[in-house]
Amino acid sequence: MGSSTTLATITRFDMVKVAIASVLGTTIEWYDFFIAATAASLVWPAVFYPSQEPAVGILLSFTTFGLGFVTRPIGAVLFGHFGDRLGRRGMLIWTLITMGIGTLGIAVTPSYAVIGIWGGILVTIFRLIQGLGVGGEWGGATSLLTEYAERHGSRWRVLWSVWVQEGVPFAFVAANATFLILLLFISRSDLINWAWRIPFYIGVLVIVIGVFIRYKIAESPLFTQIFQKKAIEKIPFASLMRNQWKTVLLLTGTWLYINSWGYLVPAFMQTYLTKFLSFPLTFALTGVIIATGINVFVLILAAYAGDKIGKKKLLIISALITAILSFPFFMLINTGNPALIILALVLMFNAANSGYAVIASFFSEQFPTKYRYSGVSFCYHLGGVLSGGLAPILASTMLVLYKGINAWPYIAAIGLTYTIISLITILAIKEKNKIEE
Repeated sequence: MGSSTTLATITRFDMVKVAIASVLGTTIEWYDFFIAATAASLVWPAVFYPSQEPAVGILLSFTTFGLGFVTRPIGAVLFGHFGDRLGRRGMLIWTLITMGIGTLGIAVTPSYAVIGIWGGILVTIFRLIQGLGVGGEWGGATSLLTEYAERHGSRWRVLWSVWVQEGVPFAFVAANATFLILLLFISRSDLINWAWRIPFYIGVLVIVIGVFIRYKIAESPLFTQIFQKKAIEKIPFASLMRNQWKTVLLLTGTWLYINSWGYLVPAFMQTYLTKFLSFPLTFALTGVIIATGINVFVLILAAYAGDKIGKKKLLIISALITAILSFPFFMLINTGNPALIILALVLMFNAANSGYAVIASFFSEQFPTKYRYSGVSFCYHLGGVLSGGLAPILASTMLVLYKGINAWPYIAAIGLTYTIISLITILAIKEKNKIEE
């Protein structure tokens, strides 16, 4: 099980160490995932699907990216099983290693010009491996940090747990900034020919750092307690589905809107801006960096609000604002005015992602320690498949069917539909305010 501590002896310094390890680890893992999103938007259509019509190449590229979501629930069950039986810390090391294998594989995959269609097939396989790794990441980091925070941080549980969530905007900024820096020094043809692989090699290197950081932290105190009491479930996932299957379905629905807009705005919109509104790649990347960079601070404010007014209320407010913005977002984008486009990206990403601030604590409080890792992971990543993985594919399909920019009302309707589903499930679920042993 590795080194451990107890709830009675844990200090605020211990919590700070775990919070730092959590945000660094999730940033590294999500960086590797998001560079794939950026590459799928900017270069993979030319690298792996050059013989297709532009819109079809984009669809195939986002399908390759989206398939990485399919194995996320599998990773959630796999790592959740061992995380609930053997401990959170060890599995969080293995999630990084798994992600590293997938990232390295993508980095070295030859292009269509070298091996034809096998390039796209291999990248898809490595995306599936990445999905396995990220499938075990969030649930483990969330379980570890919320369980640590139970003694000293229960009053500000959302504010403590938001550091797991901060890995997402940090990673978005890092992934897009890496590509932007490359474009400042090289041509777009060089980016497509070879330089797009550099961010993936960087991702492999930082994973080594992440493994070292996680090796140094202690095991969850609440998990240590149930381990010592021999209260471990034989098959945690089976117990989860037997006892709380309704909770699983409702929680999955609560964050569909966050994840769908979370990929439509920073990933899909890069393609939309460059291919159909003729903006340079540097502008698209800069817009995403601004929107996601601001979200670093919005998440902290939203977490504070979540502790004050309640997590459920915060989610309802976030979803309502997102629903209201669904069509105006594309109207602002389609003006072609750079300032209004940046404003649209900032407003929509932060409206939706403000709800993300409370998701870690909201999910963790719904499950007991004996299958918390399995529970929060599976809900999170099942929602990921249905929204973050599927929404860009649906949006790309609309581009093909409705010939580019004319597809925008249908894409907006897709995002709005996800948001309405989330509102219904948020209203249906009962909020809890305690991390159970």
